[in-house]
Order: sequence, then structure tokens, then C-alpha cells
Amino acid sequence: MATINVTKPFTLLLDDGTTRRFEVGGHDVTDDIAGHWWSGEHSAPALEAEAALPAGEADGREALLARAAELGVKVDGRWSNERIAAAIAEAEVA
Repeated sequence: MATINVTKPFTLLLDDGTTRRFEVGGHDVTDDIAGHWWSGEHSAPALEAEAALPAGEADGREALLARAAELGVKVDGRWSNERIAAAIAEAEVA
């Protein structure tokens, strides 16, 4: 199993002829779906690192994202917690 961070919604045609729709956000998928070139075109690998964060750090990220939203900072899903904190600091000074 792998986790992908979908950045642009897409539909994947599977080998058995069925389709699977992926909306923006994190998805636990099989390795063959995660490795599919079309999945790669619509996702970023950052979520795997985020999923591996200890619970306290994951909670800290949620707090950072909430503060960024309050300030109107547009956060790229690939940003680290440190990058988000820096963008927040810039917005608070401005």
C-alpha cells in the first residue's frame, strides 16, 4: 500500500476495464496505482512524508494550515511545516 496526494482530480482506467475516480487529497492505494504514470501526473509525493509524522507534528500542521487560512495565505500541499510557518510570518508582518 502507498499513499498519494492528489493535487488535480482524475479518473484512472484500471487493467480490468473499470475506472476509479480520485478527488484532491490523500488516498491509500495499491502500489500499482501509486506507480501508474497517470497517477503521478496528478499527484505529489509530499503526503507520504506527512503521513509519517508523529501525531503531535501532524496536529501542528493542522494548526499551521488553519492560521494560514485565517491570514489568506495560499499553501501548496507540498510545503513543509517550516515553509508554511515562514509564509505565515511574512503575512503577519505585512
